[in-house]
Amino acid sequence: MVVNRKNKDGLGEIQINDFTLAVGENQFVLEFDLKKSLVDPSNSEVVNLKPTGIRLENLADVEDIEGLVTEAMITSCEADNIAFAPETGAFGHAVYLYSGDVVEPKDLYVEADGVTSPADAPIATANVVFNEESGLNEFEIGFVAAGSYKLAYTCTAHLDDAEVLNEEVTLYSTQDVTVVAGEDAQVTFDIAE
Repeated sequence: MVVNRKNKDGLGEIQINDFTLAVGENQFVLEFDLKKSLVDPSNSEVVNLKPTGIRLENLADVEDIEGLVTEAMITSCEADNIAFAPETGAFGHAVYLYSGDVVEPKDLYVEADGVTSPADAPIATANVVFNEESGLNEFEIGFVAAGSYKLAYTCTAHLDDAEVLNEEVTLYSTQDVTVVAGEDAQVTFDIAE
């Protein structure tokens, strides 16, 4: 497999935008959201790396959003989206993170320039994973700065092409969440909510 930077501009370089430098000591982490960053064009063995899925976060200013998706929510989402069931494999369960001021959140996509992430596209994503020890469906989004956000759960993430807006990707449930400095946020997606 060969990985190229999309559009081949600045080959071998990564562009980082919008990071915070605190007074005093700083520690940074470079996070790659592979769902947003890697594009696998059909009929090619080359994978493109887009800069829109790469974030530089100052560990002094970030927390995690951790959560659960109940079995009832998963079952309901799959039943309501049965027309979009994959021919092989399983539904794609994921949670998308948005800015708190997004009114109508969308799936992953980029503007016509092929690089810019629109304001209504997710900031980050996390797969929902079944934890065999706890018996729960869990997700975690790391490196989130304090502030107000919106989360959306979907069971149709298997249809989400990070290059284009996919109308068939259903954001089944949304919730507002506030991340407070010094605390991880806890969220549960349940059918009753």
